[in-house]
Parts: sequence; C-alpha cells; structure tokens
Amino acid sequence: MAAVRAGEIQSIVITKLDRGFRNTIDCLSTVDVLDKIGVSLHIIDLGGSSVDSQSPAGRFMLTVLAAAAEMERGQIKVRCASGRERHRAEGKTIGGLPFGYQLGADGKTLIPDLNEQRLISEIKSLKAQGLSLRAIARELNDRGIKGKKGGAWQNNQVRAILARS
Repeated sequence: MAAVRAGEIQSIVITKLDRGFRNTIDCLSTVDVLDKIGVSLHIIDLGGSSVDSQSPAGRFMLTVLAAAAEMERGQIKVRCASGRERHRAEGKTIGGLPFGYQLGADGKTLIPDLNEQRLISEIKSLKAQGLSLRAIARELNDRGIKGKKGGAWQNNQVRAILARS
C-alpha cells in the first residue's frame, strides 16, 4: 500500500478476491483507497476484468463477492476445525512430526531423534554465532544435510526449529 500511495503502482492484479483481502470490510476500505488514488483492481477469477468499484452496480457486485468470499473462508475454517477434532477423537496425529522427533511404536508418542537433536543444537550454535536464518539454511544445504522430508533447507524451516527450541 505504501507503493500505491507513492504513485508507483497503477493497477493491482489478484488471483482471487478472498486471497486479496481478510474480510469484506478490509476489501471495501482498501478499494476506497484505491479508487481515491486512481489505482485499478483486476481479479483473475472474475476474468481479469477491472472491477468498476466507482459505479453503484460495480460496488454492489464487489460487496456481494467479498461477503461471499468471507463466508466461504469461514466455512473452510469450520470444516478444518471439525476435521482436526475428528482426527483427535480417533487418536490420529495432526500435521507432520516436528523436526527432532520420530513417532514411537504406539503411533502416538514422540521420541527424540538423536541425529536431528544434534542438528538442532548445531542450528542454535550457528544462530548464536550471529548467522542469519538464510545463512544457516545455506550452510546446511552446502553440507548436503537434508531436511526432515529430504528437501533443501529454507530459512522458514530454520526459524520454526529455533522457535520450538
């Protein structure tokens, strides 16, 4: 929005309305700002057409679509919560195993993985030496150390490990 206000942007393209805004109020207030500055908004899943938010009909359509997107997001949230609750009731795990642990023989208990625990200690040490998250990820990749799922390290994975430790 700072670039929009500075006049550096003439139009904004978003893939879906619900990906561009948190809720209906956020959408309408942001579009008000865009209208005042003269920045057009294009929404791909509406055919990529510019939304004429300055006309009464265009504003009405945008309001209805934003409200529908907010409702759908709420329904997804409810369905996901229901699914997680059902998994818990069935004794199933939710999400992946945290780095540094393996699943025990009972399928529920987390058991420390000694190799991954050593790597966590090393990551903490590298951070204590002043390395950035990106530099730590690069160091692990340069050494050929793979992440939990066998892929390359990213700085967000390093951040998550440090936050849990």
